[in-house]
Amino acid sequence: MDSQPPVPNTIDDDQIDDNDNYKWALNALEVLASTRKFHDIVNKDLDKAELFNATRMLIEKLLTFECQLFMDVDSVDMSFNIARCMPADHQRYMQDIIDDEIESGTFSWALQQNKCVTVEDHNKNKTVVFHSISTPVGVQGMFVGLLDRSIHTIQGIRLDMISVIIRNLASALDTYKSRELTNNYAEQLEVLIKYRTRELEEEKKLSDAANVAKSEFLAGMSHELNTPFNIIFGYLDLLIEDINETPKDDPRKLMLGDIDKITRATKGLHRMVRNIVYLAKLEAGKVSISKDNFVIEETLHQLRQRFSKDILANGNICEVKYNSKHREVFSDQQLIMLALEHLLSNACKFTHDGEINIEVNDSTLRNGTEVIEISVADTGIGIAEEGLTALFNSFTQIDSGSRKKYDGLGLGLTITNRICDLLKVRLDVSSKENEGARFTIVLSAH
Repeated sequence: MDSQPPVPNTIDDDQIDDNDNYKWALNALEVLASTRKFHDIVNKDLDKAELFNATRMLIEKLLTFECQLFMDVDSVDMSFNIARCMPADHQRYMQDIIDDEIESGTFSWALQQNKCVTVEDHNKNKTVVFHSISTPVGVQGMFVGLLDRSIHTIQGIRLDMISVIIRNLASALDTYKSRELTNNYAEQLEVLIKYRTRELEEEKKLSDAANVAKSEFLAGMSHELNTPFNIIFGYLDLLIEDINETPKDDPRKLMLGDIDKITRATKGLHRMVRNIVYLAKLEAGKVSISKDNFVIEETLHQLRQRFSKDILANGNICEVKYNSKHREVFSDQQLIMLALEHLLSNACKFTHDGEINIEVNDSTLRNGTEVIEISVADTGIGIAEEGLTALFNSFTQIDSGSRKKYDGLGLGLTITNRICDLLKVRLDVSSKENEGARFTIVLSAH
């Protein structure tokens, strides 16, 4: 092998028959038009070997090679490996030629050129053509072609045309590699998502099981949790009764104020515990439904009477406004009343020197269904728009300046919402900060 810098073999155009030039020019135009095949192959996501086959056929229209070989670069160790040799039985011979040119430095030099480099093998009377397969992104591989030296038609323009084909191949390989990397990344991401999804599903199962166990435990503890409060209230009543029977000047009379504070604080604690237990019953599915017809207006007046002290405590007034033609509704009276109790309790809590109205109105949905709307509306501090999304979350109070000063666990609306879900009725809310709130339970009129 000649270790000197390779010199392209050229002859004058005059040495080639004009007719052959004409035919070759037509082939060259056809080759240029056919280079789009590369991107068609990539777009169809065909095997990379199809790119090498397409390259071989296009090059053969320009020059007849005894062998065409394509090498690609290993992404791990950056070594060059034979990807395709046509015909395959020339691979060992071609590898020997490549090894010799690597040793002489010609292979490395050819990699730095973006054009055809020819080297003469005088021993075998052959011409070897090297062309790096590269783009601005990087080197993709190397094309190696073997020509019989008896073919004296290698011109600069023909080599340039081969360069055009190889560059199109390099661009297609670059796109192919990018798509391959993208697909591999997508596959890895899909596997990761599936794995993480399974993890989350298992975690959710464990969380749900723990939540059910917690709810069932609390639901089963209802009696045990209420018993101490009954004892406390019993002893407080006895203590008040004993003090009331003492003479007016008895110093124990001064204890009545403290006892009243203890009683109110204990009732608040009892209410919180009762709400926690009831929410646990709802979550554990231990609340049964018993539907029947009941007189709604009478029920609402009873509710208003029961909350008379809470209404007056903050200087509010409350009216029942009944504007329905329906005297009765069909639902679970106890659950509807419990839901309305929590709504009315909240209205009393967040309204000062204002109005609280319990309203009943008839309405018709878009599909023609008649419904009865039972609303609790107030003129209190209201709820900001951003707070409405978290309104029915358990143990959540809206974090606004006007609401931070109010005590409570934030379970009332959660229980109301769960009751409405259980009864399969709708709970609507509309509110603006400092303009009051309206909560509406929507029941079927039939």
